[in-house]
Amino acid sequence: MSHEAAKTDASGRVLLPAAFRRALRVQPGDDVILVLSADGALSVLPGRAAIRQAQALVRRYVPRDVSLVDELARERRAEAPAGNAETALALAGELDLPIYTPDSAWHELGPLAGVAVRRIR
Repeated sequence: MSHEAAKTDASGRVLLPAAFRRALRVQPGDDVILVLSADGALSVLPGRAAIRQAQALVRRYVPRDVSLVDELARERRAEAPAGNAETALALAGELDLPIYTPDSAWHELGPLAGVAVRRIR
């Protein structure tokens, strides 16, 4: 285990020593995860390492041939109300949700009362 002293600046930032950045293979702009344990120890994980840990945890419970993305999409399609664009617009109006649309459809949706339509540019 390596030890090195560091100080916080006025904003509370701590600079990771160069040897630690090299060991963690952390580059400027990379995401890191900070973990504070119950005993006050601070751990720094590169974002990619945290993602690998999360993936390993999920894989303990989900077989490799199962796509959670596909399952979620299937569930959302099954839960979606049957109907057409008018049904979706009516629901958006009831829930006070904005509708985002490309410029090509702006003229069709703009006049609908009670629905905030915003153009995508």
